[in-house]
Amino acid sequence: MSGNNGKFPGGAASRCGITILILLAFAAPSTALDDEKNWHSYTNSDYGFSLKYPDNLTLFSTGLDAQNDHSSYIPICTHATRVCLLYNGKEYEGTNFEAAALTVNVRREARTKSACDQLDAGSDPVKKTVINGTSFTYSQQGGAALSHDINSRAYRTFRDGVCFEVALSITSADIGAYDAGAIRAFKPAKLDRELDQVLRTFRFVGPVADGPAWRPYRNEMVGGSFEYPDGASVQKTIDYTNEDYWSDEITDEVRFSYQGFTYSVAAKVNIRDKGEASAWLKANGFPDLDSAQLVEHAEYNSEYKAGNYYYIYGENTLYILSVSNDKGIIPPANAPLFRHFLTSFAPD
Repeated sequence: MSGNNGKFPGGAASRCGITILILLAFAAPSTALDDEKNWHSYTNSDYGFSLKYPDNLTLFSTGLDAQNDHSSYIPICTHATRVCLLYNGKEYEGTNFEAAALTVNVRREARTKSACDQLDAGSDPVKKTVINGTSFTYSQQGGAALSHDINSRAYRTFRDGVCFEVALSITSADIGAYDAGAIRAFKPAKLDRELDQVLRTFRFVGPVADGPAWRPYRNEMVGGSFEYPDGASVQKTIDYTNEDYWSDEITDEVRFSYQGFTYSVAAKVNIRDKGEASAWLKANGFPDLDSAQLVEHAEYNSEYKAGNYYYIYGENTLYILSVSNDKGIIPPANAPLFRHFLTSFAPD
């Protein structure tokens, strides 16, 4: 300390430099905060969480289209996804980039905290972190299929008996599959930081409304997935056959019964357009699409409400969701589980 009277070493110039660094250190985060002020806010009351996201992410809060994103060979929004924030920007055109997303997934197969914490990390270590007061276990994950790669970072936490997973995923094609010089190599670092910034806005704001006691079902023959309650079992009432594919009959039907109500999904495949779907419905005694209310329209699928039925049509398949009791088909609002049944349904 001698020679400068106990002041900072280097005199006034060093003191000025240190002052500037301190100011920059406090000023730097304000840009990110200002950006977040202009972001969209989303709250999911069914699962009790909220987050924010910028314009270059498209939010899918239902299963209508998220699983049908054709930009990536390896799906990044899956049957477990409850919210998919899919990258929609153009910055990486001309590279081997395919798709990126932040997804909020519910892992129904993990019924305990210890099961929820079991991440497929390979040789990478499993770590812990805290985001907005919630403890998460996380790890880096990856995979490949036919010259396509996926790199993900999955964060899991167990809340109200439910295993939540927030995943940051980026997919790309093997640049070696292209002619030399045809495209540029995609560099994921910037996009990964942007997805991480969205992750930092995730927080729990309420309870899980429908509780933990649900199981996933996926129809391997005609597509379509949904959740059904513990204590019930899914029954196949119409089996898919090659003859049904070409006929005018319902192609496939599954149902489950619970507490006096029966919830059904019927499917008709090989329907080429909306007009053909409407004509088929009318010919088979259902309200047609012209008399139905459009609930939601997405790029590949649309949801309609028609009397006591809900229809989801897209990509040549029509799904019909309904609920009945011992007196026949009833209004969905009269069945306590129908809302969860409908919102968990995803075509594929």
